[in-house]
Amino acid sequence: YLEDEEKINKLKEEEDIDSEVINMLSKSNNMFLRMAVAIHQSTKKDILLILSNDEEWDVKDAIDFRELPKEWKYLDSYEKVDKLQESENIDEKVLKILSKSRDFSIRLAVAENKLTPISILQKLQNDDDDDVREAAKKSLKK
Repeated sequence: YLEDEEKINKLKEEEDIDSEVINMLSKSNNMFLRMAVAIHQSTKKDILLILSNDEEWDVKDAIDFRELPKEWKYLDSYEKVDKLQESENIDEKVLKILSKSRDFSIRLAVAENKLTPISILQKLQNDDDDDVREAAKKSLKK
């Protein structure tokens, strides 16, 4: 009888959730709930496979974001961009994962980040988004 927001919070807080509950929540109409299921460590591969074909790219990104450290994992897109712009120390693995986001604003923030390695910038200079491409090219010139 929990509201969707309460379910999402439980998924963020509890590490071990019954697979039947995860399965049921993965079929929700709420994109944010499906995202929370996709990023949760208890979610089994068969459910992840179904979610990888979700119509929402945010849900697909959540699957990729499973590999992020906890302090990055549950941030929304705006918070990820802010953290990319403000952090003095970002692990290369985080930058690599975020550089593959389907959200252009996250890729743009990675391209503009002074800590982004050349190998990632070289890939981003071929991005589908003009702003990301230009930011990567500009960062490579520095």
